[in-house]
Amino acid sequence: MLETGAGTGIVTRRLRDLLPATTRLIATDLNPPMLDVARKKFHPDEPIEFQHADAMALPFADASALIVGLVVVATLLDRTLIGRHLQRNASENSPDWLKTTACAP
Repeated sequence: MLETGAGTGIVTRRLRDLLPATTRLIATDLNPPMLDVARKKFHPDEPIEFQHADAMALPFADASALIVGLVVVATLLDRTLIGRHLQRNASENSPDWLKTTACAP
């Protein structure tokens, strides 16, 4: 599962607590110092990856499950583009609550 706009890791922490330990969780943010703050919410042995990434140019293959922070979507200039990216990356195996069907411009 990929979270963009992880910021200080508040949602990331909740996701890690709710998801099975076997679920790969990657938290990204455009601002590396925010990821530094987020890392402090996790123990070194917890299954979580942090990566600096731009939500408009994610460096991941298609078919990744994706969660996007609402603040990120609200501030992106090209919401249509991010909507297409979300739809493309929601795999058939994603849970129903995760699948994105629309992202209004």
